[in-house]
Amino acid sequence: MTKTEAAYIAGLIDGEGSLRIFLANQKRPNGDMYTVAHVRLHVGMTDRPIIEWLHSITGNGSIEIRTQPKHPNWKTCYVVRWSSGTATPLLKTIMPYLRLKKRHAEIAIEWFRLSKRGRKFVGGRGHTDRTLPYDIVERRAELLAEMKLLNRKGTLV
Repeated sequence: MTKTEAAYIAGLIDGEGSLRIFLANQKRPNGDMYTVAHVRLHVGMTDRPIIEWLHSITGNGSIEIRTQPKHPNWKTCYVVRWSSGTATPLLKTIMPYLRLKKRHAEIAIEWFRLSKRGRKFVGGRGHTDRTLPYDIVERRAELLAEMKLLNRKGTLV
């Protein structure tokens, strides 16, 4: 990706993007519930070629097509979405060019770094102890609260 492309992508994310920490409840095989958190980066618009270009230039992410059956006159919206592992390298690349979402990106990158730092391999292929140390849990709570505040709708008071 060239510097010009990185700057253009940053502009698209500043103007048309959404960057958040996504919490989801999951069920273990034994039926117990637990919460997982992912960084999510979305860019959505009705211009399909731009979304396809974003997907191809970054080399990852997924494209989603959204229609509004209740509003047949509305255009179809195309969304490219990146999650934690694919969003973080992209954010690091475009960070110098972000303006509106720079703090969002800093939070997302730190969130992902803390997630990786807190895991320990406990044997076997790919098995990790997902229990995070208290200082990491506390910092992630602060980051989540700040991201929610940044993404809050309405007028800031």
